[in-house]
Amino acid sequence: MIESETAMSDPQSLLPADGILCPECDLPQRLPPLTADAAALCPRCGATLYRGQPEGMRRALACSLAGLLLFPAAMFAPFMTLDVGGRISRGAIVDGVAAMAHEEMWIVAVLVLITGTLAPLAMLLGETYLLLAIRWKRVPPWGGRLFRWLRFLSRWSMMEVYMLGLLVALVKLGDLAQVTPEAGLFAFGGLVAMSAASAAALEPRDVWAHMPLRALQDASASDAAAAALEATS
Repeated sequence: MIESETAMSDPQSLLPADGILCPECDLPQRLPPLTADAAALCPRCGATLYRGQPEGMRRALACSLAGLLLFPAAMFAPFMTLDVGGRISRGAIVDGVAAMAHEEMWIVAVLVLITGTLAPLAMLLGETYLLLAIRWKRVPPWGGRLFRWLRFLSRWSMMEVYMLGLLVALVKLGDLAQVTPEAGLFAFGGLVAMSAASAAALEPRDVWAHMPLRALQDASASDAAAAALEATS
């Protein structure tokens, strides 16, 4: 009973290795071999199923390394300078987290720390390690679990939202004080751009294609265990 419910909860597991479900209409189909920069479209609804990017992992690795280089400046360098009636103050992202903790706004401080600092850093480190392991053909047996964990962690990385809030604050504060952007703002903007470029260049099916059989088996076993747990709960 559990096996049937598991299969129903994860129909993707019933497809062959080159099979895929359309993310829009759930049509099962096989992916044809693609040339560079070609795309496979769903014959029913026209949604993009897969885009051939032969250099995608190399571009993603370059963007991840650039993001790691920008990360210290984005987090610790002064973000902006505020001049209010001759009183000048500067602050970085980590200073904002410390200020919220000092005001006993613990929940907001923890959320900002996780979504704006820890989750993006963990994603950059994990993605860089995994892509380097694939490039050097030394993927560990737990590489599949790491990649699934990184995809889950991407839901908690919200640097784009944080960047949008900072830009809105800059516009609003412009009417009350003299605001001067500092190096931290430009570093954070570059970090957001590198993270977005890495996500756009990285195709999950290309990563799975480089996983050893042990990593695929471990990932499938963990998925089956999670589905069985949901079925029994």
